[in-house]
Amino acid sequence: QEFFEGRDGFEPVSTSGGRRLDASEGGGLDASGGRRLDMLTNLMLRSVLPPVHMEDVDQFRFWLYPSETKTRNQERLDYFRKRQWLDSQSEAVIVRMYIFNAELGRPRVEELTLTFFFSQGGGIFFTRELQAIFLSLYYDNRVVIVDVLFFMSLLYSTMHSGWQVWKSFIKGEFLLHMSNLVIFWDWIILLFGWYIVLGFFFLNEHTNATAEAVQGVLVHGWAEPAVLRESTIELFDKGQLASTFLSNLRVIWAQYALMLMFRFFASFGSQPRLAVVTHTLQSAR
Repeated sequence: QEFFEGRDGFEPVSTSGGRRLDASEGGGLDASGGRRLDMLTNLMLRSVLPPVHMEDVDQFRFWLYPSETKTRNQERLDYFRKRQWLDSQSEAVIVRMYIFNAELGRPRVEELTLTFFFSQGGGIFFTRELQAIFLSLYYDNRVVIVDVLFFMSLLYSTMHSGWQVWKSFIKGEFLLHMSNLVIFWDWIILLFGWYIVLGFFFLNEHTNATAEAVQGVLVHGWAEPAVLRESTIELFDKGQLASTFLSNLRVIWAQYALMLMFRFFASFGSQPRLAVVTHTLQSAR
């Protein structure tokens, strides 16, 4: 009872509608087993269970601090288990941890997220996700030169393509010009390139915000949970925003590389030896 009254390590998102901590509420997990624990792939996640988008009133958050003993943390977990907080109405449990690493190149925070889904049809499924959040945007100044060259080439390509579009517009051949598949694909690559440049700007903002949150935790050292609670909440909130943004941005980076690869295939036709590749692909159809 002292854990509930002291609220050490516990922080409900909303006091108006959180999940009840009532031992009389039935439907808890059966300790005798019977439920499966299977890995849930991305395809299964899309076809079997909906994505987790819980409202604040449906969430309950609590933290396990590394400054406390294993026994203390185990007592807190036992407190929830005995009161059957996980019951038949539970939809998902998310376990998220942040691991600091300053020994491999750029200092980074590794976010490990384990999500357990409780299917109404029976069974427990889980997903795991690992995201590296770098606390420094560049490890070496030489990398900045590469990014500057990319920006200059993107700017030149945009200006050159824009001038070609303007000339076709003056001649009244705009639709004919843009109907060319190669030119249309070039503009898609250019737009994605500028989206990536904008993404780097926001990535720098998330990197600085996460670094400040990490510093806010480290400055307290191995303090008591009451001292660490506010900085811990800030770290988890900013870290989650940064990891979500990074995961989406990394998907765009991968797709952008594929788009450039297909554009290179189109350029092979201008050189007889390289055109053998495109002619082979055409013959294979």
